[in-house]
Amino acid sequence: MKYIIVYNECLRSKIIYSNFINQNKKNIKSVIRIPININNQNKFYLLKKGIFNNNAYSYIFFQIFQTIFYNFFSILFSSDIKSLCKRLNINFTTIKNFPDKKKLKQLVKNYSEKDVIFASTTYILKHKDLSIKNPVLNLHESDPKKYRGSAIYFRVADNSDKFLQTTIMEPNTGIDTGKVLFYSKKKNIKNYSIFKIILSGYSLQNELLKTLKNKKIKKNYPKSSNTTKSNVYSFPSRELELKIKEKNIKTLSLCNYFFILQLSIIKDIDKLYSVIKKYLNK
Repeated sequence: MKYIIVYNECLRSKIIYSNFINQNKKNIKSVIRIPININNQNKFYLLKKGIFNNNAYSYIFFQIFQTIFYNFFSILFSSDIKSLCKRLNINFTTIKNFPDKKKLKQLVKNYSEKDVIFASTTYILKHKDLSIKNPVLNLHESDPKKYRGSAIYFRVADNSDKFLQTTIMEPNTGIDTGKVLFYSKKKNIKNYSIFKIILSGYSLQNELLKTLKNKKIKKNYPKSSNTTKSNVYSFPSRELELKIKEKNIKTLSLCNYFFILQLSIIKDIDKLYSVIKKYLNK
């Protein structure tokens, strides 16, 4: 199979995709970066929305560090996905909007409708995006039968879940209601802080991508989808943050934010995952 990756530049993407890009460089036709706030060009939109909409402080600061600070330091140290693609001689492009078929033909050499498109971004895919003949896949940080929506790790912590499992889905126009194609292994997250749950989810998705080699992926949309009655969650509130703390579950600390910066500047891929593994095994 050949792959096209459409992504946002952030720590999440770095952890999820770096190994996959490195190990499949001959099969990746193009990596396409789109803005995080594709529907709002104000760079501080998420920050304003977070502060004035009663969102959890730890979540707001986490997003600031894994996006704004990450971008600054990863560019400074040439440790972002763009730099990785340059080192591996993989076609890389930055565009302002999610690419349609016409745009893909322009950007991707030897583009084929059989190419698998990974589209795990903040952009909400629409019917016109999913109707392309290529299989379109999305990575979800949990099992959508249990959790749908954003910042699931706060809900996982609040419910004191003992295990975390991530998925690769063929999305549809609903919120995480598409067909689940692959499940990651389950990871024991008992007594984990929210930050450790976040890193565990990213790591599980990285491991899950490794299993796709030589697997055939067939497009089903819009014929087939999973039906689920799980709740759809939005950004965590300050009330939820306090509730989690009252259960003696750690959210994110100053040390965690500095660790994000440490991960941001790591250029060596093996070292990146080694540092994360060591941290999770503490």
